[in-house]
Amino acid sequence: MYVCARYFRIFIQPIPSAMPAFSFFSDEKQVLVFSTDLSSPQQAEAVRYQLTRSGLADRVAFDLDDCDRVLRVETDAASVGDIAQSVRELGVAISELED
Repeated sequence: MYVCARYFRIFIQPIPSAMPAFSFFSDEKQVLVFSTDLSSPQQAEAVRYQLTRSGLADRVAFDLDDCDRVLRVETDAASVGDIAQSVRELGVAISELED
C-alpha cells in the first residue's frame, strides 16, 4: 500500500499485484575466500582500506592465526580477479581458496 496526497486529502491505495518487482541494486552478496601471505595486522588493515575505499568490498575479515592467513571478502560487485589484483598491488600474495 502507498499513501497518495491529492487536494489535501490522503487516501490509501493498494499497489497492483501485477507490478513487477524490479530493483536497480542487486541484493545478492557473495563471500570470496582467499589465502594470503599477510604478516601483520597493519598490513591487513592496509588491505581492508584498499578494498573498501575502492568499492570492491562491503566487508573484509581476516584470520591471521590460520596457516593460510585467510582473507574473507563480502561483495556484490567484484570478481575474484578484481579482488586479487587490488591486493597484489599492495605487494601481498593471494590465491582463491576453493570450497
